[in-house]
Amino acid sequence: MAKKRVIINNKAYKMPEFNFGDIRKLEKAGCPILNLAKLKENVFSALTGFVAVTAGVEEDEADRLLDQHIMGGGDIDTLLPDFLEALQSSPFFKKMLENSQKRTAPAQAEKTDE
Repeated sequence: MAKKRVIINNKAYKMPEFNFGDIRKLEKAGCPILNLAKLKENVFSALTGFVAVTAGVEEDEADRLLDQHIMGGGDIDTLLPDFLEALQSSPFFKKMLENSQKRTAPAQAEKTDE
């Protein structure tokens, strides 16, 4: 069952259901949405985007919230799994992946037929 709330800087926020605009904001913040294997290389950018979307704030305010979160004893290791859970449970993100897999499946089948 998906988590309903995320704690950022000792405040509970509703877990976001990322839509197109939210995904765009994550990309703008430097989060490699289409290449999550590189997420560890961009973890701070990803968390800035996640907090910005979750808290409904701009990137500078998200950075400030993350500063306060860490300085107040919070840990980014708790926020990263929340971010990934929100992303993986997003109806928009699921559909986007599904559509992408449909496009690549015929192309892969053609390669094996050769």
